[in-house]
Amino acid sequence: VAFKITQKKFHELGLHEQIYLASRAAIGGSGCRVISTKPPSPKTSKERCLIAAAIRNNTNLRILAALDEVRVQQLVDIAWKDVVFKGTHVIKEGDLAADYFYIV
Repeated sequence: VAFKITQKKFHELGLHEQIYLASRAAIGGSGCRVISTKPPSPKTSKERCLIAAAIRNNTNLRILAALDEVRVQQLVDIAWKDVVFKGTHVIKEGDLAADYFYIV
């Protein structure tokens, strides 16, 4: 299972202004591609805690942005669940198609 957040929602939350990724050309986004989105999925309290902990404990995010509890909960709230089968590649290093923020 992977929880996803669109680049648009990431920007709406102002997170793009807090995070500077100089070496990440992939942050450019989708260009003219159409991306699929889903409404936020319901989450159990265990899933909410798991997602929030993954965000809070992510060393790279902590270095790049100061995410207060409100921002963490906003990310948890807007994420949707996708079933990802074993062996599926969800993101490739250096890929210019950075349309989602993944929590795996």
